Amino acid sequence: ELGTLETPIALTNTLNVGLVADALVEYTIRQCEKDQVEVTSVSPVVGECNDCRINRIQHRAVSMEDVMEAFSGAGEDFEEGDVGAGTGTVCYGLKGGIGSASRVMRIGGVNYTLGVLVQSNFGATEDLVIDGIRAGQRILEEKERRRKMATAEQDQGSIMTIIATDLPVSDRQLKRIIRRAGVGIARTGAYTGHGSGEVMIGFTTAGRLQGKDSPEIMTSTCIREDLINVAFKAAAEAVNEAILNSMTAAGRTGGLAGEVYYSLSEFLPQILKH
Repeated sequence: ELGTLETPIALTNTLNVGLVADALVEYTIRQCEKDQVEVTSVSPVVGECNDCRINRIQHRAVSMEDVMEAFSGAGEDFEEGDVGAGTGTVCYGLKGGIGSASRVMRIGGVNYTLGVLVQSNFGATEDLVIDGIRAGQRILEEKERRRKMATAEQDQGSIMTIIATDLPVSDRQLKRIIRRAGVGIARTGAYTGHGSGEVMIGFTTAGRLQGKDSPEIMTSTCIREDLINVAFKAAAEAVNEAILNSMTAAGRTGGLAGEVYYSLSEFLPQILKH
C-alpha cells in the first residue's frame, strides 16, 4: 500500500517466518537508533519455502543472532546453492537452493542493472528443461543406477523470486516487470502446479523517498512505455539463469527419509553431450 521497503528482504523456511520477522523489526530499530530516527512502525518483508523433506522444520532453528549475522555478512559476493534459506530446499527433485543472475540494460544512453535472487523449491523432475533440452527425462534414466536417488513426481513446493533494479519505473511498470519472473520459471519447465507457491517481490532503487524533509510536491521519472521490453527480457532471462545456478551450485544432500537429492551439476555432462 505504501509502496516502500522499510526493512531488508529476508528468506527463510515456513515455520521460521515469525522469528525472522521479529529479527527484522529489531534490526530496523537498532539501525534507526544509530541514525537517531524514531521508530513508530515497521513492516518487515519475509519470504519462505517449506523445506521439510530435508530439514526438521518443526525445530524452528533460526535465531535472531542468525539473522543479524546474515546482515553483517551481506555483500556483492556471496555463496549460492545449499546455503542460508536454500539449505533444505528441493528443485525438480534435485537439490535446490539460492541462485542469482543479472542483466545490464541500456536505455536512453545509460546502463541500468536488473538483478535476481531465487530460493528454489519446486518442479517435477520429468519437466526440467535446460536450454531447450528435456533434461528431466534424461535424469530419470539414471534413477535405477543411483542408489536412493530422489525424484519429484508433482510440480509442487514454492519458489521465492526477488527482482532488484536501478531502472526508473513507475509502480505499475515495476509490477509488469516482476510478472515476467513467471516467464523465466516456465522456461525451466514448470507450469505452476497445484500447491506450488510462486511468490515474486521486486523493487527499484531509483527515486528514493527523502522523508518529511522532502518537498511537499515531489516529481518522479520513469522510462517510456515502449522501451520496457528490454526489462521484460532481462527479468525472464535472469530468473531462468538464477534457478539453474541455484541447482548447479548446490551439493548432494540426504533427505529425512533416507533418500538422496543429487546436484544438477552431476548430470550436466550427460545432458549436454546429446
